[in-house]
Amino acid sequence: MSKAKANAMIAALLLIAPLLVVALLARLEPYGVEPKLPESKGLFENLTWLRVEGRYIVDEEGRSVVLRGANYGGLEFGTFVHREEDLARMAKWGFDVIRLPIAWAYIEPKPGYIDESYLKRIDQIIPWAKKYGIYVILDMHQWHWSKRYGGCGMPN
Repeated sequence: MSKAKANAMIAALLLIAPLLVVALLARLEPYGVEPKLPESKGLFENLTWLRVEGRYIVDEEGRSVVLRGANYGGLEFGTFVHREEDLARMAKWGFDVIRLPIAWAYIEPKPGYIDESYLKRIDQIIPWAKKYGIYVILDMHQWHWSKRYGGCGMPN
């Protein structure tokens, strides 16, 4: 086998291997099956405040913190498909932070009118995240700036 062909096969395996791992994990834990979480050591109920210090995120003691997370989108487009078991599964996989994009156009769909039902959806996700030891970064998302430009960011 030529060196070029061997290198191509190795590259293909490196590209395919992560997909196989994800597929295997999906088969082992289908939706609807409650993930088993590690024993709580108090962290889940008592997330500490984090802050930025220079280039680092630090805890209340000033120790550097490395967060592992994912985008938890949908609310920025007015869609609510979020479930508590999603956060349980993310915690089991080692995630400890989510980016939760929200949109001003849904918070205040008309000047001076605040949509309380939209805020309640946000308020539903935050306790779920806390329950599983997951920090939430609220992102006031801007997508195509406003409805005037085909988006859902700021009100017109």
